[in-house]
Amino acid sequence: MYQCVQPKKSQLNHQKTQVKKDLTPKQVYEIVALSELCAHPANPRKGDIAAIRESIGANGFYGAVVAQRSTGHVLAGNHRLLAAQYEGLTELPVIWLDVDDDRALKILLADNRTNDVAGYDDAALAALLKSLKGDLGGSGYDDESLEILLADLRPAATDAAKGKLSERFGVPPFTVLDARQGYWQERKQAWLALGIQSEIGRGGGEKLTMSHTVQRLKPRADQAAARQTTGRLLPRTRTAP
Repeated sequence: MYQCVQPKKSQLNHQKTQVKKDLTPKQVYEIVALSELCAHPANPRKGDIAAIRESIGANGFYGAVVAQRSTGHVLAGNHRLLAAQYEGLTELPVIWLDVDDDRALKILLADNRTNDVAGYDDAALAALLKSLKGDLGGSGYDDESLEILLADLRPAATDAAKGKLSERFGVPPFTVLDARQGYWQERKQAWLALGIQSEIGRGGGEKLTMSHTVQRLKPRADQAAARQTTGRLLPRTRTAP
């Protein structure tokens, strides 16, 4: 089961914002006719009424809209009110607030803005949606939106895996002497533990032989003869051992 989320200590200990003394303005809960309510004419928010209607159809109308007592203007839940009208509801639960017009406008703006500045823990959201086992109706999400969310999470998981692998095996370029150092010996043992066989591809397990580019220089006598004939040394080609 899910556990209740508690405020972090850093959130509890911060300096309190200076606000008015009446932190809880007078408010009354009632069930009222829709005719007593009015979507706020100054509301700048554009909501998705179709999505809200789907939620009402699946989950019913839960909670309450918040409205100013003196005007009947809805301060929080304007699009829920409109969706309820489309769904044919005749009554709604309302919380009436006795506030002046200026404070009513601030509540209207704050209710929208505090949602705008919020975000998601995408991994937790994906896990929550997957826990519904395909029954996403009424959640505001569908299979396509879940697939997009999961696709966005995959690159992050891949990058994280790469980072872990780099931490385990990645080291700066090395020389023959470096290969004898402790950290390379440790990585060699880690590769062996993973089943990596470095000898595969080297002649069926035989010892590594020198390539044609790692061969002895031509004898000095040949170089001296070339200088006498051409006035130049032979190119620094190499002969097989």
